[in-house]
Amino acid sequence: MSFIQRSRTWFRTMSRTATVLLAVVALTAAACGSDSDGGSGGEGGDDLISIKVGGQASITGSVDMIGLEKGFFEEEGLDVELIRLSSGKEVRDALISGSVNVGGVAPAPFAAAASSGELLAIATLGLIGDSVAVLAGADSGIETLEDLKGKKVGSQEGSSSELIFLGKVLPSVGYSADDVTMVNTEEADHPAVLASGQVDAVIANEPFISIAEQEGIGYIVTPYTPFDPFPNLVLGQRGYVDDNGEAVQRYVTAHVKTMQWMAENTEEAVEIIVADLSAQGVDLEPDIVASALGKVNLTPEFPSDLAEYLSETFQLLAGAGQVEGDEPNWSDMIEPKFLDEAL
Repeated sequence: MSFIQRSRTWFRTMSRTATVLLAVVALTAAACGSDSDGGSGGEGGDDLISIKVGGQASITGSVDMIGLEKGFFEEEGLDVELIRLSSGKEVRDALISGSVNVGGVAPAPFAAAASSGELLAIATLGLIGDSVAVLAGADSGIETLEDLKGKKVGSQEGSSSELIFLGKVLPSVGYSADDVTMVNTEEADHPAVLASGQVDAVIANEPFISIAEQEGIGYIVTPYTPFDPFPNLVLGQRGYVDDNGEAVQRYVTAHVKTMQWMAENTEEAVEIIVADLSAQGVDLEPDIVASALGKVNLTPEFPSDLAEYLSETFQLLAGAGQVEGDEPNWSDMIEPKFLDEAL
């Protein structure tokens, strides 16, 4: 099985598994009700506080998995249930419904649901601008962003990466959506549609960028970092955060410890991710995973301009007709005290 086939299998297997898990967790939450104390138990004993963590099937989504593997959460007195979901939107919706307590979400899904008042940024998964890129097909002749005019560009419709492409990347060279032909394509299909020539370029995420590069299918025209640092956030369900401050602090402390360990122990982190993927039935080569992880800036700190960045994201969503209502006060949507204590 080729890299392309294996990556597509992984992405879709995780998506199907996430749908089933989310349904089970939602039913369990409805049957058991909420636990304002955060719960206790697990094999570690009554002193462990239970917490449900929503994680995406992605490289950045591996942070909490590695934290579990290395025992950092248990060291902080937590019994973590990691619930893997296929997208930031699914994590966000699970947070709002109470199916998970904390989870990683990109800025756009966060901003789109800000009016609910149910979400609070409590930590970060780092900056992922280098792990998202405009990727051109090997024979496309595209060398610069200006060369995209009149070309077919594959992108997953409604994704954060598409929003940034249309709202920031294209305008940087004076272009708009009218200057290209957008083709709705699932992320897992990006290497395949490039290889077949169905599109000239794609808006790609890792590990699909590294797969396409290694297979000689495509090359990076530009990463997103010059246009958008793309901070990935950890959100908490506001009611849970308000009622379970101790559990949230323990989670953020262990989360930060994991990110710092990953930055200092990249080779072992790659080994853990490769083994985890293999257990899911997907075999990606270590150099693919290493390349993908190397494009993530594992800084555990909030960007200093996060409120302004979220406001800008909200305006992009509003301009695209993807959000309605008044813009919130973003300072009320960010709670830095947990990171301040952890750092």
